[in-house]
Amino acid sequence: MLKTTPYFSVLLLSLFLLTSSYTDQANANVEAISSEGTQDFIFQILDQKTNRQSNTEVNIFVKYRYSDEQNHHDHYVDYRKVRDITLGYIQISKEYPLNTTWEVLSKVIAKRIMADFKFKAISVQIQAHPRVLEDKKLTEPGYHSGIHTIGRIEPLSIVVTNK
Repeated sequence: MLKTTPYFSVLLLSLFLLTSSYTDQANANVEAISSEGTQDFIFQILDQKTNRQSNTEVNIFVKYRYSDEQNHHDHYVDYRKVRDITLGYIQISKEYPLNTTWEVLSKVIAKRIMADFKFKAISVQIQAHPRVLEDKKLTEPGYHSGIHTIGRIEPLSIVVTNK
């Protein structure tokens, strides 16, 4: 038979209660999510011309998750407002000059949208098209993306090859 000290018994009881409490809370969270669900929205901007990086064309994908307070039909955001913010960063600016990378821009866009709209989560992907020079040489041989994700949402990973 296993002999235990009072200290050991208290420790075991504490661990049991702590684990039980954590499990109950986790189950409650899962139940709340599954009963209410989440509301996401995604949009794309295809073949957007930009004066960045040798006039590259880009595809932009933005996916955001509404907060619990926004997850009602009268609180949904007109995505065109989010789209306009996104497009505002695609051209060269004083703050984000010519060689600013797609990774930096996707991060800046995601942070700005989160600040303006208080979504629960967001993922922004900027996919640059391959670049071909006049002599038919590739300077960027394939589609490539910068992706930035904030919050609990699946990161975007979309590949569109439309040329």
